[in-house]
Amino acid sequence: MTAVGDSLSCGCDLAQRAIASRRSGPARILYLANNPPENIMWGTEMCLLDLIDGLDADRYVPLAAVVQQNGVFEEALRQRSIRVLRTRLPEPARLGLGSAAAALRAARRCLRELMGQRPDLVHINNAGAAARTGVVLGRLCGASTVLHLHGRPRPREYVTSGAALTTVVVANSQFSAQGWDWWPARKRVAVVHSGTDLSRFRPSAGERQAARRELGLSETDFVIGCVGRGTAEKGHRFLLEALASCLSRNDSMAALLIGVPPIGHHPVAYPHVCQLHRLVGELGLSEQVRFLGFRTDVPRLLNALDLFIHPSLRESFGRAVVEAMATALPVVATRVGGLPDAVADGETGLLVPPADPGALGAAINRLRADPELRKTMGERGRLRAEEHFSIDAHIGQMTEIYESALRARRSKEHTARDHRACRERP
Repeated sequence: MTAVGDSLSCGCDLAQRAIASRRSGPARILYLANNPPENIMWGTEMCLLDLIDGLDADRYVPLAAVVQQNGVFEEALRQRSIRVLRTRLPEPARLGLGSAAAALRAARRCLRELMGQRPDLVHINNAGAAARTGVVLGRLCGASTVLHLHGRPRPREYVTSGAALTTVVVANSQFSAQGWDWWPARKRVAVVHSGTDLSRFRPSAGERQAARRELGLSETDFVIGCVGRGTAEKGHRFLLEALASCLSRNDSMAALLIGVPPIGHHPVAYPHVCQLHRLVGELGLSEQVRFLGFRTDVPRLLNALDLFIHPSLRESFGRAVVEAMATALPVVATRVGGLPDAVADGETGLLVPPADPGALGAAINRLRADPELRKTMGERGRLRAEEHFSIDAHIGQMTEIYESALRARRSKEHTARDHRACRERP
């Protein structure tokens, strides 16, 4: 028998034992996740944790979570008393028997470790290494599968992820969903924006004073800032060039780069950070720019700002932008990806072309010169976050999707039982 046949046979045996263990009660959910970059949790991982925290425990219970290696994400799952299965998830880089066999073997390992417990739903957190294994595992178990995209997949991943076999695909923005327009099952693609904890991200005069005092900033300083890891796609270079064009003699202006490490603290994976540090020196911005690195007190730091900048070259949604809006900050962002979903241009902020420091600098100057417009945009941004991007709204939409997916599974099971009964009838 072939490797694929061996894996499929063993997987089906395990799946049959799992199906036999059905019980009533809350729906059991198995989560599959890719490794977070550089062992730091960013938006994709935090979105999943927010979902797990917010689901109704009487209706849903996390059966386990499958990750590839230990780290901060695994620790966060364990702190929530979620069982973690650590296994190698094959990258679905291509079609073929070898790739399919690898996914089957990974699914079989997961089933074995679950010791016969059957998930009712498999939630795959993004395309990539977890996708194909999750789809195969769901098919073997007869479970519903939800593929949750936090970006637009690479072209080959539309096929290699196995998305055509999922119950539903969830996209975090209209941009992420647009790539599925050609898909025959595009009606099964739902747009659910990431949610923000509005109790954590909110304006606070006390936090503003404390954060500025810690950073050595005065109340009269005009402070801009951004949140994002130090990669080229985040567009920090264009923010620095825009800042240089905005400065005048004796200017009391500062920029906080939250998520970009200071000198001596950047990992090898971020060679672009070295370039940013050199650029700061070349532009004469050493007094204005603060590299704050990864921080856990982002809500407090956002309160220190007068204006939030998001200069990304590509962005699936922009969770950081919504967090800034929730803090009642006006936003200047690039018109790329899913950012127009978040920012209402001219109402909660300004959208500018990507990689254009001139346009970015002009937008900064416009808002700097108009405190009343900044205040109005900030208030509208908070209201928009409350109306469209709250955690409660996100949990409510995901709950509806879970229930729809579970109903589809139950309907298939009833149909299969009816067919079996008809065949057994004399």
